[in-house]
Amino acid sequence: LLLKWFLFLRSKNWVHFKISFVFLHIKLSFGNNKNMLDIRSKEVLKLIASYSNEGSYQVIELEEIISSLPPKYKMDKEIIMQILKHLSSADYISIKYKDDNVICVCPLPFGRQYIEAEEERKKNAKKMKNYAKGAFISAIISALIGAFLGTLIYNIIF
Repeated sequence: LLLKWFLFLRSKNWVHFKISFVFLHIKLSFGNNKNMLDIRSKEVLKLIASYSNEGSYQVIELEEIISSLPPKYKMDKEIIMQILKHLSSADYISIKYKDDNVICVCPLPFGRQYIEAEEERKKNAKKMKNYAKGAFISAIISALIGAFLGTLIYNIIF
């Protein structure tokens, strides 16, 4: 990659270099998003992980999955089957068999790891939010104290 940049810098084709730089920036900014899940898929994965203890296969009815999810997602059997197919192809879960109403499914270690990492991200985000609030309040209080002391010193001297 660095060699590629060096060759572009030596060449006179700056337009090609700029385009390449933009694509590299996009790739580094967004990374490889194949491990990203939408909200519905996350909820289904969490539900499957909660049903199966220690990574064992569990027989789950699709109606039970639909009723366990919040109604705001507006899930039906077709959407659930599509989500399960996507989770299976991305190696989050393993499907032993599926029927129109029943599915035998097991979360894989990658799926369990994703859920744990998601919970950890939420905890860290909450800590950072509290830290930012504390820093903001400290900055305001420090500014007010500094302004008060500056005014007091100015009034004493002059």
